[in-house]
Amino acid sequence: MPAERKPTSVRLFVAFTVSVAIGATVTTWMHWGRPKLSEVLFFWVVHNLAENTTVEVPLPGLYVARTSPQRPLKLSSGFIVLLTAAFTVDPATATFIALLPAFPIALLRTERDAVRRIFNGAQETVCMAATAVVFTTITGAFDGIATLFGAALIAAVVAEVLNTGQVATVVALHRQVHFGAVARQMTWTIPHSLSFALAALLVSTLYKEFGMVAGVFLVMPLVALRFVRQSKLDLDAVHEETLKTFVRAIDRKSPYTRHHSEGVAEYVVALHRELGTPEKELTRRYFGALLHDVGKVTVSSKILTKAGALTDEEFTEMKSHPGVGAEVVKDIDHLQDLQWEILYHHERMDGKGYPHGLEAENIPYAARVLAVADTFDALTNDRPYRKAMTKEEACEELNRVAGTQLDTEIVDAFVRAVERGEAVVRFPVAVHTNDHVAEETFASKVR
Repeated sequence: MPAERKPTSVRLFVAFTVSVAIGATVTTWMHWGRPKLSEVLFFWVVHNLAENTTVEVPLPGLYVARTSPQRPLKLSSGFIVLLTAAFTVDPATATFIALLPAFPIALLRTERDAVRRIFNGAQETVCMAATAVVFTTITGAFDGIATLFGAALIAAVVAEVLNTGQVATVVALHRQVHFGAVARQMTWTIPHSLSFALAALLVSTLYKEFGMVAGVFLVMPLVALRFVRQSKLDLDAVHEETLKTFVRAIDRKSPYTRHHSEGVAEYVVALHRELGTPEKELTRRYFGALLHDVGKVTVSSKILTKAGALTDEEFTEMKSHPGVGAEVVKDIDHLQDLQWEILYHHERMDGKGYPHGLEAENIPYAARVLAVADTFDALTNDRPYRKAMTKEEACEELNRVAGTQLDTEIVDAFVRAVERGEAVVRFPVAVHTNDHVAEETFASKVR
């Protein structure tokens, strides 16, 4: 299968970034002289080692079939190595260290990987050139420990701003979304960059004192950091699979709800991404959606599988499940923050929902997002009394109830995501029977 060709806007921006990187390399070379090859080789080796300790983080929502699949987040210690170089050697050498790794390797890759690697190398070169120049300029003009720490933090902020700006731009162009929405998702990296700056400054100081032997102080933490990260990810994976197993058991109470909760969770992640929710929050929203129907554990299977209208008593029992679900999670420390979206995901903008009849902005934002995803899933799956709607028909129905049942702004965002193919679940999800307020649309059939 041929590699997907990048959009013209992306390729132009990559070309622009490469031009700036080459310009930065030439400028620093002219001002500070030739790069010192021994130091280039040393940091190149350590940087490659850091890249080989990369840990792939499975972002929530990876089952969402995108027109351009969401790449897993990769945590690498390479940034610490490049910062150490920027604090240790002259700007020309630091710039060349950042430039060197990507380009020869990229030539051996497919076109798609080559463009990505070339961009990564170019944007890192721009970042490190600016970082090294800033650090060298400040430390050359002022003396003292305070200056050293201040210069390291300022330089790290410069690197982070340039990195975020360039990456957010290329992602926004590729996904055809607003730059601000992408940039907001990346703000979680800023505290890490500042902590990396202090670690890099420490290793840089040791390097200047002991030479390349100090590389041991850089290599060993990289290996340890990878081990700690991987252990944490393995523990998180076990935790997530445990939750999914529990949820699947509840969904199987009805033949129409198998995989329902997982499907809604995927929609929620896609929708939050469209709305610009920071990436670091997506796991919480994913778990909240995954557990949104956990309260059905106390609802009779006869009610969950009933094809016709519910009696008043049955509907009262059905309406109890958000409260039960909230009670289930509120006593679990690492799930407490999910109770509100679980409790209020059946509230309506006009106040006619349940369990408390909240209106508009009084409904927690995460619950309003969850309600849209839950409704779409209900509309696009077969029920005993009707066939599933197409995604176009379901979007029309979402628009029809926007403002009364659902939040208009969130509906608009979800429809945009569906139209671009950003919110389509790969695995088949079964129906969501009699519990959703959206069923008032089919009053003659349900209630």
